[in-house]
Amino acid sequence: MTKTPSVHVLLFTCSTQFSLSQSPIIADFQLTEAGRNTCFSTLETGCKNWFEKISKDLTLPSLFRPSGATLFRAGGESNRYFEKVNRFCFTFFKKFENEDMTSKTHPNRTIRSSIRGRAGSPSKVRSQPLFSTISVRIGILLRNPLNLGLMRGLPLQNWRPILTAAGLFGFNLSASFLTAEETGAASSVPIEPVSGITNPSERPAESAESNVLRQEILNLIPGDRHYREELADALTQAYSGRGFRHLWSEGVKLDSLHREICASLNSHALPEPMALDPSNIAAGIQTDIVAREDLAASIAILDAALLIRLGHVPTEMIWPQWNSEDTPGEDARDFDSIANDLIRAASLTPFDMGRIMDEMGPKNWIYRELRKAYPEAKKSILSYSGLPGIPDPATAGVGKPGEAYPYATAIGAHLVDRGYLEMPEEQLAALSQITPELETALKAFQEDHGLDADGVFGPASWRYLNTNAASRFRSIVINLNRARLLPADFGERYILVNLPSAELYGFEDHDFHTTTMRIVHGKAEKDTHHTPVFRDVMKEVVFGPYWNVPPSIAEKEILPKAQGDWGFLSRNRYEIVSDFNPYNKDTHRLSPQNLELVAQGRLFFRQLPGPTNSLGRVKFLFPNSNNIYMHDTPAKALFARSNRDYSHGCIRVAKPQELGVYVLGAQGWTSEEVKEAMFAEFRKSEQVDEDINIFIVYFTTFPRPVFGGKIVMAPGRDVYDLDPIDSKTLSAVLPWVEPDHPTSPSDGQ
Repeated sequence: MTKTPSVHVLLFTCSTQFSLSQSPIIADFQLTEAGRNTCFSTLETGCKNWFEKISKDLTLPSLFRPSGATLFRAGGESNRYFEKVNRFCFTFFKKFENEDMTSKTHPNRTIRSSIRGRAGSPSKVRSQPLFSTISVRIGILLRNPLNLGLMRGLPLQNWRPILTAAGLFGFNLSASFLTAEETGAASSVPIEPVSGITNPSERPAESAESNVLRQEILNLIPGDRHYREELADALTQAYSGRGFRHLWSEGVKLDSLHREICASLNSHALPEPMALDPSNIAAGIQTDIVAREDLAASIAILDAALLIRLGHVPTEMIWPQWNSEDTPGEDARDFDSIANDLIRAASLTPFDMGRIMDEMGPKNWIYRELRKAYPEAKKSILSYSGLPGIPDPATAGVGKPGEAYPYATAIGAHLVDRGYLEMPEEQLAALSQITPELETALKAFQEDHGLDADGVFGPASWRYLNTNAASRFRSIVINLNRARLLPADFGERYILVNLPSAELYGFEDHDFHTTTMRIVHGKAEKDTHHTPVFRDVMKEVVFGPYWNVPPSIAEKEILPKAQGDWGFLSRNRYEIVSDFNPYNKDTHRLSPQNLELVAQGRLFFRQLPGPTNSLGRVKFLFPNSNNIYMHDTPAKALFARSNRDYSHGCIRVAKPQELGVYVLGAQGWTSEEVKEAMFAEFRKSEQVDEDINIFIVYFTTFPRPVFGGKIVMAPGRDVYDLDPIDSKTLSAVLPWVEPDHPTSPSDGQ
């Protein structure tokens, strides 16, 4: 594969000129008032076209129009700029972040180029060959200033058309504003990385003013904010990077700002009293490094944004093991990412608090879908007139198509409420059996929720259908807070396992859903068997695996059977080994002495590959401290059950061959090749070349992806009883007091 030339793009707000360590090129444009409104749409079209072109050929000959012909045309709404262009640029150029960042120069050359122009007249560039690569920064000063930095590794002949294009935007250009100079015979000097972008884990060196400002911000933030340090670091970086000039439009009023922040928190299912009042903050500011009102506005806005983005409590209080292994996905939780998002948000025009919070808030699709469902769930509580309860079919009997069923009317009412059935009230009230119309609606409901679409109303359908407005609202709010913990970007290819719905979902091309299958996970009745919530990266697929019996299972389950039945080990294809090295074929004979060594942990049980192996014919490894992995199983009947918590913690998959194709298809494996490897007589290991991120999550209301692009807000079984625990942890931001024995979204009325 041909490597793309190194380019690094940053989009950030700045109102000051920057001096790069080498070859400074700074261009300042002042827009006319009329031109400001078209700038964003112009950039949207122009920049995107330009970026698409440089992905193929950095020479861009077609873009250079010395005659001054119109290069870009305005179009669309200006407000779309940051939503589309910024994300496009960042996603595209993220690929180049790890490329060489060194500016290479040729000694003994001094060259100057200047450019002049007026609004409406063509701008011409005088240039001659410069050194091979050069750093470019173009600053566009708006009422809310914006800098578009095109940096590192771009040959001069390729930035010439950019400057020409700038002259065609309709800006009022100042006098001589472009100077590119190289002096003397000097060795290559690395350009300083932009603060906080290339090394997000390191806090940049701070000036005395930055230190004072950071401490002032910390003094103004309530002590219960777990993100105080990130907020102070991000805000300090944002201000210091722009010479401590204001971030927000001078027209922003603190009184109205507080009301807007409250409304934004409310729309994200957070209580309005959590909002900080910028007027109160301004009264407590003791420094004049930054304009008092601007700093107060920044603190209040960023505090609300981080409450939405990071949640009220640290991740570990909800999902303790979420960050304990590899942490795939783009979290965007560090102060550097926060600062960059804040700067982009501050540059949005006109000022719109909703758009600012959307820019700063969680970006993952699960949060987005849950938030879509939140307003209706909230409204339904106020307008809710009550639906008839449906008794559990486990005790009241199942409803079968064509047969009389005393609760047919109640089933119909719930299906009407969910949008699966249209039926006049009189006809609905007269239902006394599972009619063809009711059966069809019930099958559609079952299909969307991952149930057997048989039209039979049994315990599984009852769990998903027999919910009420209050429990649905409660569950959506709890799960919105869980969704704040997820990364902004799950990755290009990833597998998501939701334990409450006992399903696995595969995604390609970031969030494009391609596969769904049922799983069996850890038993609910034993805490030690619970499948943990965590994330990792898949590394290996093993066909014909051994089952290396964990010492705890060996001691408690296998050893007593072996001691009581001398033929148990051979019948079930177990052997005694010194270690779990799959290439070590040496075994130990069955004897009381060796069984005692197994009990002492000095020898081990291992089950041979084959159809009766507990791992089935294939396992999928993402090494972790919990020794959790995915695998096939000979116990296929368990996948037909509505409650699927039967394992010791590992994840059994219903369609191992399909999962094998999903994982190895990118490496050229066909379905037949996967099947052949599964049923071979020997063990085979295949490394996963391209990362597949694994996310094992816990959502009791989950936006379940259905083939065809549909999303169904599906309730799940609170299998590990985490909803009441998390509710008490989040009590400060929930609009209810959690009872000792709450009603789950899948309980009865």
